Formats: sequence, C-alpha cells, structure tokens
Amino acid sequence: MKTIWVLVANKARAVVLSTSSRHERPMVVDVIEHPEGRLLDSALKSDRPGQTFDSRGVARHSVQPNESPSKHETRVYVHELSLMLDAAADAGKFDQLVLVCSHELLGELRNALHAQVSARVVLEVAKDIAKWSDPEIIAAARKIIDEEGRLGVSGA
Repeated sequence: MKTIWVLVANKARAVVLSTSSRHERPMVVDVIEHPEGRLLDSALKSDRPGQTFDSRGVARHSVQPNESPSKHETRVYVHELSLMLDAAADAGKFDQLVLVCSHELLGELRNALHAQVSARVVLEVAKDIAKWSDPEIIAAARKIIDEEGRLGVSGA
C-alpha cells in the first residue's frame, strides 16, 4: 500500500499529513511553525546597510543587500522543509508527495527539492491553506486526494 504525504505550507507554517487510502482520513504527522515568516522586513532587519567608497574619490554609498530579509528567511525555511522531506524519503516514510503551498513558497520549494523527493511529487496545488485550522486543512487535503485519480491510492 502506498503512503501519500501532503505538505500544506506557507511562509509561516507547514503541516504534513499522511494517508494510505482515499477513504482514510489524513492524519497530521508534523506541524512546523516559522514565526519569522509573518514578520515584515523592518522587523527582521535591525541594522542599516553597510557603506562602501567610490572606486575614485571619497564619496560613500550604502550597500544594498542582494535579497530582502523576508526573502532570505523564506529561503532558509524552504531549505529546512527540503531537508525534512529528503530525510523522510530516505527513511521510506512516503511514496508519493502532494504539495499544497502558497504560490511564492511553491516555486521556492520546487527549486529546493532533491531529486529523490521531486520524483515522488504527484501533484502541486498553488493555494495558501496553511493558515486554516487543522480540521479544515485535513478536509481540504482529503478532497484534493479524492479528486485526484492518478495518485494511485487504493479505494479500500
């Protein structure tokens, strides 16, 4: 029997659900909170940008970061999620993976997944439902699994 994991995530929270049957209620395996995902750039960044000198002369200019603090926090969080999924795949905890993520996070996560995890992704849904209550998330995940015929889960 195949085990399906459903990762429901946004920048501040991820919920991992598991099921092995379309008729079985998905169970919460893990909840990963990331409170930094709710913060604004101004709250994440406390220092002013550094300064640099002109190559000629004495003028000074502030150095702009390559990415915003919130974008950096998102990348760190996505990396953590990717490592967690990779370890779970190594341990054989799931055969198929459904990603239900906010649009921004889905793109970042897709790029961060290792090959063995990417090969198990059977469905991607760009929708931010991670902020919903756990019962609402479970119901939504069950509906997604029920409506997706190619997941290959048994009907029993």
